[in-house]
Amino acid sequence: MASYQPLFSIEAEHGYFADAACRGLQLLPTPDSAALLANTGCLLRPLRHGVAVAFDRDAADAVRLQIRDAHTPLCLDFLGGTQDARFALYTELAGPAATLLMFHSDAAVHEDAGGRWRLHAQSHVSPADQVPLDEPPASELLTRRERLVPPRFAVRVRVSEHDLDHAEPEGKRYLLRFQARATVWKYYVVGDWAQDEIHIVDLQRETSFDAAVPEPLPDGRTALAVRSLARIPLQERPAHRFQLRGRSGSTERVLVKRLPVAGSSPWSVETIRGEPTPVSEIYVHR
Repeated sequence: MASYQPLFSIEAEHGYFADAACRGLQLLPTPDSAALLANTGCLLRPLRHGVAVAFDRDAADAVRLQIRDAHTPLCLDFLGGTQDARFALYTELAGPAATLLMFHSDAAVHEDAGGRWRLHAQSHVSPADQVPLDEPPASELLTRRERLVPPRFAVRVRVSEHDLDHAEPEGKRYLLRFQARATVWKYYVVGDWAQDEIHIVDLQRETSFDAAVPEPLPDGRTALAVRSLARIPLQERPAHRFQLRGRSGSTERVLVKRLPVAGSSPWSVETIRGEPTPVSEIYVHR
């Protein structure tokens, strides 16, 4: 009976989700890597937000021989994506469309917390991790069909004899950390609120908003637009407590005790202070 020992795992975190787990993640070996896993008796196991690879301790010599093979070393490629069509909406990624996010274990950065190895140089996945689809290594890794509709990212893990001989109880833990997209929140206050002035207050005193300004709507009506002065990260379960308040003369009153928050719906792009900026639009009607 086989006795399996964890070799390595790849997990993805995402700042959008409350538990930080990148939901709906799919991480699959390429056909060549699947064949390498089978030939060395390794076992591939899906995790809640990633995959784990284990080797048979009774057949470790097969793994060792593959590692030492000069022509085909034990270098495993995985293509990653997500079943969530909204992924691009709530994920902070910028760069040319014809690129692939590419990560290699050779460039992994050791993190003290949990003994994990981050697969990107910066604290989060960034445009620095993108490579052109028509250049190596992406052009060598992807089929022509995959380059037409590329996966979200690719991970290459090189297994060494040190990894085999000094396998930790949980194996070597590789990490991808995606950052939640941050947008300017723009509230459209629609209707007659019978106030001389309208403004938004953050009860947690973390976010400031500019003054309300009239802005025409597509249907010809005019609304009061109020923008956050800084971008706010999108979250699955936002904890923001924004209030709409009005002032008439010297009297201030609460008009909406808790305003709705931005979700993962499509956002627009506006030029703010000379920069193209993603903007989440939120409508408040009376």
